[in-house]
Amino acid sequence: MPLSRKEIEQYGFTLNESIHTVAHINEAYLPELFGALSGEVADTYLDRITSQFYVLKDFCNTQRKIEDVFSDRKDESSLHIKEGLFTIANEVLFLKDPYEKEKFHPRISGGHS
Repeated sequence: MPLSRKEIEQYGFTLNESIHTVAHINEAYLPELFGALSGEVADTYLDRITSQFYVLKDFCNTQRKIEDVFSDRKDESSLHIKEGLFTIANEVLFLKDPYEKEKFHPRISGGHS
């Protein structure tokens, strides 16, 4: 059940959409996720937003979009990139509701993000 911003704030949490609904990754963690493919991944799938941080490009900023991008790719490198992008996409505390634009779904595992 989605929550409004007001409902979230009643729990004592101040929602910042640009931080809490958008997955960010520090450049230092790219090699950990992608190894030698880090440069290719950064160029193809990520947008740099600061000197150290990236966000997923619009065409692959959700698990569903990532799944679509890699639906025909079964080689080892593609599967490795796909899993790493899934890991990044999971790094949000709230998901925007697709039907009620002013409501948000808390991630069940948000405490691990």
